[in-house]
Amino acid sequence: MVTDNGNAILDVHNLRLDDPAAFESAVNQIAGVVTVGLFALRRADVLIVAGDDYVKTLNCRASEP
Repeated sequence: MVTDNGNAILDVHNLRLDDPAAFESAVNQIAGVVTVGLFALRRADVLIVAGDDYVKTLNCRASEP
């Protein structure tokens, strides 16, 4: 898969990460990597979750002080 900017998307399944934050940091240091998408170093602000008959938007930062 390729983004509209021509960047390759690598989708990996069933990868076991003992230290997701360290993995995210290491991958982000590779030249050409735009983003990792693990959200281990900074969690997402908003999640959009879809099911067969619904879409939910969850604001993840609302409960933080």
